[in-house]
Amino acid sequence: AAVALVVLGVARVAIPANRRHFAGPWRWGYLGTLPYTVANIHRRHRHLAELYRQYGDTIETGQFGRVALWIARPDDIKWLITQKACQNRIRPSGLHVALPQSLLGLQTGDEWRSHRRLISPLFAERFMKAYADVIMDEIDNKLVAKWRRLCAGGGDGSAATVEVHADLTRITFDIIGRAGFATNFNSFIADTDAKAAAAAAADSDKEKFLAASDVILKQIINLTFLPQWAQSTATLHSAIDVFRGVLRHVRRADAAVDHHDEDTASAAAATAGDGDAYVGKPQSMLHALLQAERRGDIGAAAVDEETIALLFAGHETTANTTAWALYLLATHADVQRKMVESIRMVVGDNERLCYHHIKQLEYCKWVLYEALRLFPTVAGFARQATAPVTFRGITYPVDTIFAVNVVGCGLSKQQWGDDVERFRPERHSPAEPTTATRSPFALLSFGAGPRMCIGKRFALEEGVLLLASIVRSFELSYPSHRAAPAEVIDVTLGPKKGLHIDMRARA
Repeated sequence: AAVALVVLGVARVAIPANRRHFAGPWRWGYLGTLPYTVANIHRRHRHLAELYRQYGDTIETGQFGRVALWIARPDDIKWLITQKACQNRIRPSGLHVALPQSLLGLQTGDEWRSHRRLISPLFAERFMKAYADVIMDEIDNKLVAKWRRLCAGGGDGSAATVEVHADLTRITFDIIGRAGFATNFNSFIADTDAKAAAAAAADSDKEKFLAASDVILKQIINLTFLPQWAQSTATLHSAIDVFRGVLRHVRRADAAVDHHDEDTASAAAATAGDGDAYVGKPQSMLHALLQAERRGDIGAAAVDEETIALLFAGHETTANTTAWALYLLATHADVQRKMVESIRMVVGDNERLCYHHIKQLEYCKWVLYEALRLFPTVAGFARQATAPVTFRGITYPVDTIFAVNVVGCGLSKQQWGDDVERFRPERHSPAEPTTATRSPFALLSFGAGPRMCIGKRFALEEGVLLLASIVRSFELSYPSHRAAPAEVIDVTLGPKKGLHIDMRARA
């Protein structure tokens, strides 16, 4: 079999023109475009950007005789998400193997819709207010406090070079631990001394949750892209068991508390609005899901998997997006000044950021959206046809892959103007000339359609609070002689070897 694959690949048999309906890279015989996929597995974003620039908004790829179309035209994306025959994700996938009873792993159907209805209220306003308090506690007491100590210990007493990505990864992990699990994972390393920080990083208790998270993310990628005969799930399930142990502990604590709160819960239920699935004071996502479990609305295994899924979806994504936003701000002093001024118009110098400020921090949101446009969290998302479908007058068979090129969407001059390569947050302003005519499918970092990211509201809240807290506390810079950070993508796009930014504490 291996010899056959080599022969098919080396032969580089050309596919006749009448069998290709759209432009795309050269196909290597029966292997199709698989060699390009493998070669660019950890630089999928840049590869899709290159393909978009070369071939346009519809790119034909494929492998083993199956066609895959990468689309970036808004009308085509709208067509895709409304096609009943194109609602299922590609199977098998790492998410389906790892978390089969979660929103991330379930195929679109009745069970998936039932889970979606249960989880949506976790992002209602009263929950978001509670999450904002948790987010600011972590940011102020850990992240900003540490970076101020680093700046105070700098050569001139107020500046330092900080590896921001590692700290952002840990702080977002601790934030989702508290908001999602009601548990302090205690992964953030507060030490500013290099030896003490290294010792903390080697602490097995401090690292076990973050290490388990990294293992699961890597295993999801392996299970998605490796052939079935090369897959193993033993390591994956061992890492998942680390979180199941936490869940068992929280379950016991939650049950004990819940017995004492039955009267309060009953009173809250009597005054709850229609469709409010969760009553009482918001404590954590897990607490709310356990309420649903006790009512019989969801099974225990599904609660575990949904909580773990929320952990991954709300951790690495926000850390990476915030890191890229800080890099862009550090390399664009004019934008950074505008952002500081916009924050000062909303929040007093000695006033703590809180939930009610978020809606007013419009410029911070524009910066976040612009970072997502230039460095989208995921390169794309795909659907697999379960019946023949007709696309632009061409009928495609069952199993055809239709993938949205999220990177290409962000590079469309028609949607974003001729300066698409430039970092310009104002393009997201309602006053921008292109805003009125821009398609809602032009920026798809959170997906689109029924499977749009359910935690979008939480991600934006956390991202805005992180950016505003950091920029109002520190002046950021990135020397021109320092090489731009290399990119790498496992599940989401992040800096390959960390991200070092020069900081100076603001008065």
